Amino acid sequence: RATSTITIHHHHKTSSSTSTTSHLPSSLDNASDMSQMRRSSFVGRIIQLLLIWSWSQSSSIQQWLSSSDASSSCGISSHGGLFASAFQWDVDTGKDDECSSPESIADKCRTDAKFHYVCSQTCTAQFNTKGVLASASDPDDWYDVTLQKADGKTIQMEDVEGYVVMLVVLPMYPGMTPYWFKMLNHIQDVFPYTLETFVLPARKENVENPPDMRKQMLDTADTKSKLILLQETADTKANPALQYILSLKPLHGLEDAAYDDDRVNIFLVSSDAKYIERIVHPSRINLEKRLNVYLQLLSQQQSREL
Repeated sequence: RATSTITIHHHHKTSSSTSTTSHLPSSLDNASDMSQMRRSSFVGRIIQLLLIWSWSQSSSIQQWLSSSDASSSCGISSHGGLFASAFQWDVDTGKDDECSSPESIADKCRTDAKFHYVCSQTCTAQFNTKGVLASASDPDDWYDVTLQKADGKTIQMEDVEGYVVMLVVLPMYPGMTPYWFKMLNHIQDVFPYTLETFVLPARKENVENPPDMRKQMLDTADTKSKLILLQETADTKANPALQYILSLKPLHGLEDAAYDDDRVNIFLVSSDAKYIERIVHPSRINLEKRLNVYLQLLSQQQSREL
């Protein structure tokens, strides 16, 4: 990936990415140069003041993350702005009663890839449940976690410290996997320098997948995708990252929210690993809204360090 200008402060070690240096004009006799510099300085001060003001309006990060207004406070609209895209997958496009006629809609969403695309709103409604927000008492424990990737190599959470992390448990259903894998690639492409997305494929027993589905995921991860594809497993709870996350006590949401990998589970981890939120099979718009909350927090934390 291209080198970013973000400085990442590690708990275990400190490193800085390469930054560019702007040079002042060698002569200040040119009136237009002076005017341009004054305008740039003024705009910079205004932006800095706005960031400081927006941060001061929240009594605590926890309250902001837990509030129902957190997403709307970021100025996100499903019809425009940063998250406007060429594909709108949150609306059923099936003709007539195509999205309501199957005897078992849930099974259709799992087994039929075409159905999941044309009836995405219906499929989301079948699996979406309320999520949970948790807080880590010692974020350093998260950075000690080591995961095994699909290519056999390992990666430590310490390697992505300073980024917002999205860990996605993706059930290996022929109707669900292609839809979500493509969507996650799109979201990662939007934030290549502030987000790291891990995909944990959940193998489902007695499920017949197209022979080339796994191969396509692996080939895409090797050549085109910026997602970090983890080793597939039938026991997702044995994954070290999930073991850590599921051990945390919830702060907000359903205290007894059950974890079930027969649907997509997404874990958003703040850049300082203090807050972890589980979102269960959300729509694309709702996922992007919640994700933007954590990315906004990252931006505010960086502005405070300047």
